[in-house]
Amino acid sequence: MLDVLVIAVVFALVFRSNRKIAESFGFVHGPWYKQSLDRLLLYHTLFSFLFPLVPGDALGYWNFNFQQLAISSDKMSDYFGVGTVFLLWLDFIPARVMGLSFLTGNILYGVCGFLGLRYLFLLYVGALKTNFRIVGLAVIPYLFYLPNMNFWTAGVGKDTLSFFGIAWFLYSLVHFRKKFIYLLPSFMLVYAIRPHVGLMLLLGTTVAMIFSREMKPVYKGLFLVLAVAGFMYVYQKVAIFLMVQDLSVDSLSGLAKDKAGALSARNVGSAVDITQYSIPMRLFTYLYRPLLFDVHNLITFLSFLENLIYLLVTWIGIRAIRWRDLSAMPLWLKAGFVTFLAAMIVFSNSLGNLGIIMREKNMTMIYLPMVCLWISSRRRVEAATGKILTAT
Repeated sequence: MLDVLVIAVVFALVFRSNRKIAESFGFVHGPWYKQSLDRLLLYHTLFSFLFPLVPGDALGYWNFNFQQLAISSDKMSDYFGVGTVFLLWLDFIPARVMGLSFLTGNILYGVCGFLGLRYLFLLYVGALKTNFRIVGLAVIPYLFYLPNMNFWTAGVGKDTLSFFGIAWFLYSLVHFRKKFIYLLPSFMLVYAIRPHVGLMLLLGTTVAMIFSREMKPVYKGLFLVLAVAGFMYVYQKVAIFLMVQDLSVDSLSGLAKDKAGALSARNVGSAVDITQYSIPMRLFTYLYRPLLFDVHNLITFLSFLENLIYLLVTWIGIRAIRWRDLSAMPLWLKAGFVTFLAAMIVFSNSLGNLGIIMREKNMTMIYLPMVCLWISSRRRVEAATGKILTAT
């Protein structure tokens, strides 16, 4: 009964917030926003019901019987830390105190995943120059209906919260004046779940900020000071988390080689021996596999279909890109894309398991098709108007 009550309250709040957001766009556009957000919520929630069919580590996170966990305590405070223990700290009240079911846990996490999608949806609608169709489907809203992305952001796990945290951070960055206070908690959420991803986000945002025309110099200066302070704070902690002496190229290369070798071992499911791959092949494996010959269940089949879309969209973006697009790109999209590039370089050289790749790339993979389609939308506007777009 408690599970039903919690789910009902949470969904009532989310539907209400969808309506308030829609109303802010006025009578003309409001109904479209309301319908689009509500449909996306219902679609995304379907994956929360499917997620328990492939629970993996999620069941261990919720039932507190994760095999690699060194802590066993009845105190919530004992789980506060970085990485897996932080996830257990978050789960303590709903799972241990309230006794909510694993399905309810997936639905609650799925709501977080939807909120991340909603942030990106709102940002992208405002950034895309024109909505257009690919293979008969409109970019908005169907870019946000990618099945693999929705699946891995609809259940208990680090991937859902990392995806949400990055999107929350970028949304707060855009609405800097009103939501400055949310930059720190959104970053700390990503850092607490995956410290190295938090460092990538900080790096991506700093690079985007340096080359951005959108923010006033005073805000740039303030953010850069905070970014440097944040980097100094997390640098050594990330090195400790990764169990290396420092974050030098040699240390990270050694760690990547060891991890890739372990994940590509023959006794690991969906293993690929990336240690034998060239750098281009490693990048291709990270971005676009599994392909048809890798498919062995429904999840990998859905991922295969999604990867075909990524391949098509990447080709469209490569054909359409112009140098002027890079400077005209919105700050949040530039930050997300640089974060994606950093994640691609690191994970493509350290992940030798397609199952893990499918999950972990979902934190940042969405920013690749976003950039490609944004660029393509500019070319279409230029073709229709005969004018060259040089700024956002």
